[in-house]
Amino acid sequence: MALPLAGVTALGSLGLCSAGTLFGAIAVRTRFREVMLPLLLLPLLVPVISGSVRATGALLEGAETPPFEPIQLLIVTDVAYLVLGFLGFEYVLDE
Repeated sequence: MALPLAGVTALGSLGLCSAGTLFGAIAVRTRFREVMLPLLLLPLLVPVISGSVRATGALLEGAETPPFEPIQLLIVTDVAYLVLGFLGFEYVLDE
């Protein structure tokens, strides 16, 4: 149970960090950066938090492996945020 839980934790952390880094760089240039970062970031973290909670809940209820749908949601959102961050980070820092 510890290894699948560590995998879910790693996928959730990767999604949180990749989205937070990109939108933190966007919010740092705004006038009200303390307000803008949560407003930009929170809606985008809903799929990451939802997938992590559903997978962790299934593991804590005794499942051998986490269900496929939450893991698929985490992988897709992580890849999307990583690709978006990789392609757009230089542009965000220049503007």
